[in-house]
Amino acid sequence: MKKSIILILTFFCAISLADAQEFQMVKDIHLTGNSSPLFFTAYNGKFYFEANSENDGKELWVSDGSESGTQLVKDINSLGNSNLGGLTVYENKLYFVATDGVNGHELWTSDGTEAGTQMVKDINPSGDSSPNYFTVYNGKLYFEANDDLHGRELWVSDGTEAGTQMLKDINGNPGEGAGAGFLTVFDGKLYFSAYGDVANGRELWVTDGTEAGTQMLKDIRPGYGSSVAKYFTPYNGKLYFAADNGSDGDELWVTDGTETGTQMVKNINTIEGSNPNGFIIMNDKLYFSASTSDHGIELWVTDGSESGTQMVKDIYPLHGNGSPRDYVVFNNQLYFTAYDNSNGSELWVSDGTEAGTMMLKNIHPTADSFPGFFTVYDEKLYFTADDGSNGIEFWVTDGTEAGTQKIAPEIAPGSEPTNSGPMRRAYQLFEYQNSLYFNANFTNDGLELWKFTSENMNVQDFISTSIHLYPNPVKNEFYISSDQMIDQVLIYDVAGKLIFQKEFNQKEVKINSTPFEKGVYVVKIRSHKAWKTLKLIKN
Repeated sequence: MKKSIILILTFFCAISLADAQEFQMVKDIHLTGNSSPLFFTAYNGKFYFEANSENDGKELWVSDGSESGTQLVKDINSLGNSNLGGLTVYENKLYFVATDGVNGHELWTSDGTEAGTQMVKDINPSGDSSPNYFTVYNGKLYFEANDDLHGRELWVSDGTEAGTQMLKDINGNPGEGAGAGFLTVFDGKLYFSAYGDVANGRELWVTDGTEAGTQMLKDIRPGYGSSVAKYFTPYNGKLYFAADNGSDGDELWVTDGTETGTQMVKNINTIEGSNPNGFIIMNDKLYFSASTSDHGIELWVTDGSESGTQMVKDIYPLHGNGSPRDYVVFNNQLYFTAYDNSNGSELWVSDGTEAGTMMLKNIHPTADSFPGFFTVYDEKLYFTADDGSNGIEFWVTDGTEAGTQKIAPEIAPGSEPTNSGPMRRAYQLFEYQNSLYFNANFTNDGLELWKFTSENMNVQDFISTSIHLYPNPVKNEFYISSDQMIDQVLIYDVAGKLIFQKEFNQKEVKINSTPFEKGVYVVKIRSHKAWKTLKLIKN
């Protein structure tokens, strides 16, 4: 028998933390193998994802968190896998790339029903248009796609077939394509990286949504070379990114949206380029990884000035690479994975100072624990890691060494080899209605959809808490008031991208919404050990 009631009940009871918590397999989607659910995306009160079943292959699924409410939306490709990806919410519908086995990988949409799941347009009738980099801007959906005539160019859609068009043939050479990437909304315009032509290479571009208003902002690397501008991150009223001007290597750059205001912030590595990446904002500063010839890849910080751009700490002293990555902000501190010269890849924390940057816990004393997929939930930080016993499993920290513990249930005998772990492919920890969802194999059922619920995340906590958001719709600023202390506010755009994060300790907060684009936003408010989710409309 594949399932064991006694075994599953044992799992629900085998919790390593004192607080009551629960692990539950939502549904065994693939009865004879791995369903491997991925790309979890919230939409219209439910969440959607790709999953593999023995009868339908990899297709679009939906769940309300219950077994009966976890269902196939549509068998898009009845002959095989639809291979969907890029799930993005736009104009109260879900957009993504998929193939029906006849038309190649094209732009699709779904309203959550089988009948309402349809291809928007066959952009490339002779093959795959493979749209990606979906970004909502100024009331439309922008993406990169290949129509086989122009190569990969910037496209735009209003959700209709007729309204899905190439915005501009940026690279006029037939079939070459601009390869538009890293689409980022900033200050009322859409910025991206594109290959204009041989004379300019891949540079920083900007558009206002019109063909005429789609222009190269600056030829950062003049001539035939490419600056390969990338990793665009809005910070403190400007846009920061990495680029190579041809003489200093890949370095930290900034733009205010003008050609003259597009400048290198600092030549961090004067030998070969510092390759800055992993940008994240904490306490009004911008943190990132960068490399120098003296210290290797380490944690850096900037306030936007040359003098204020400094290495935080040489985690792996001298020429070694600390290789910090997977940054997340939790309780006004920065958590990440890093190497030092004695402990391997472990969990680190920083308050932004050299003295306050340290390894939180040596999870795997004799090797690497490889912590990753950090997710803030229930006033704690959850992640996956390997302590050397059962491979990659479920962990939590409250920010202390003692409070960093493995919380996964015991693994069913034979369910996973010890060198991989029950959460070896938990590429996403996804919060939905006060639970965390992920794929795992704690039993002999294969990689399936599981959820974890902390006792503290109880919707009843809000019965005695009155929270108001006003005005709504909003123009320039709005307020959130509560009869309990507001601890934290998170704001997401319709694509699920976190655009605002701040911690508070007051009953009323004011938030400036001027930088937000017009549209719908999700506001998550933490108060009194629980979360409240509200919708915000920006006019």
